[in-house]
Amino acid sequence: MQDSGNYVEINSDGSPALSDLATYQTRSIEYAVNNGLTYLDVKAIGIAEIPVAYGHLFELSGGNLMVGGAVKYMHALPTAKTSASMTPTVPTTKKKIIPTVISVSTLG
Repeated sequence: MQDSGNYVEINSDGSPALSDLATYQTRSIEYAVNNGLTYLDVKAIGIAEIPVAYGHLFELSGGNLMVGGAVKYMHALPTAKTSASMTPTVPTTKKKIIPTVISVSTLG
């Protein structure tokens, strides 16, 4: 944090220590938020599946025989979005959302 031109950082034990401008600019959350250096990275996946199954019972003289099978169609839609800035003071023209979408299907 900045205090009248002097920079102070908080050590891991909670005690304050003098710091400098370069450390403030590279390690301070306050500096990052105030200057639009924060971002949001979101990753998600959507999955849809259509299972089809069938089973049949055969009655035999020695007992029952059960036979079955299944086929499943699966479709996955992963996506990733990065918002370049979450700072409310930055104009909306500087905010960039970069989507990445890949579609994957399988039958098994």
